[in-house]
Amino acid sequence: ERYLGLPTVVGRGKDGTFKYVKDSAKGKVSGWKGQGLSKMAREVLVKSGLQSTPTFTMSCFQLTKKMCGKLSSISSNFWWGAVNDEKKVHWIAWDKMCTRKHEGGLGFRDPKVFNQALLAKQAWHLLDCPQSLCTRLLRAKYFPHGNLLDTVFPANSSAVWKGFVHGLELVKKGIIWRVGDGSLIKTWRDAWIPRGHNLQPVTPKRNCRLNWVANFLDEHGAWNMQRLREHFWDMDVRGILKIRTSPGNGQDFLAWFPKRSGQV
Repeated sequence: ERYLGLPTVVGRGKDGTFKYVKDSAKGKVSGWKGQGLSKMAREVLVKSGLQSTPTFTMSCFQLTKKMCGKLSSISSNFWWGAVNDEKKVHWIAWDKMCTRKHEGGLGFRDPKVFNQALLAKQAWHLLDCPQSLCTRLLRAKYFPHGNLLDTVFPANSSAVWKGFVHGLELVKKGIIWRVGDGSLIKTWRDAWIPRGHNLQPVTPKRNCRLNWVANFLDEHGAWNMQRLREHFWDMDVRGILKIRTSPGNGQDFLAWFPKRSGQV
């Protein structure tokens, strides 16, 4: 990964590897204490200062659960006004404070969730830009003969790649195939039916040998109704018929199904 300009670390999983992240956060807090800051001012400093500092590290590596807990503790203690390691009563749980404001929280970031979101952005780049230099090099090393979404990766891979895989776990929960000519979409394994629950067919495969969505399209790119009703249950057929097909037989492509907020 050093040829791609990505950082390298030794001993991933050791809190000492990312000790500088915790030390940086503590350094910021020590300069802010004792200044008579209001709760609003503390909120701004936590969001714009403390929680933005480790963004680069989090976009490359998966931090340990323990390290994420320490970062949350530093932010929480500062917001509640703890000075010189004194203990203050935390009247609201940190998890509640990390929920969105319109849901009753304060909109703080959960380091563990934010870490995976940043790594998911890196994983999405590999899917969305298959011809980029980064993608081609990583494909040659980790999945030269497979697909990024289907490959099982070795446990002895680099720390950067393990971070990408952690982000990929999140990406898989929200991606959907948009149907073009259907030649890239596996009928029974891929997510391609747009609806609020399972994006894969709920109909059992049984003995069906039509393994590609292209097998259910006619020569004009429209759905073959006879085949759909023969091999799918009605609830799947209704979902499939909501998909606008491509008369020009364009290529299938991956898209993010939920809204930017993460909601469907």
